[in-house]
Amino acid sequence: MTNDQRNAIAAAWRAGERQADIAQQFGVSLSSVKRIVRDSTKS
Repeated sequence: MTNDQRNAIAAAWRAGERQADIAQQFGVSLSSVKRIVRDSTKS
């Protein structure tokens, strides 16, 4: 997965999309979305 894709997933989550919907939209697992979101919230 590219940095652009990770950024897009994090942006979608910040915009209020559900993690399960994001996973389906990007064709990745829910656990991947959760990890990306968690990593994006770290300072």
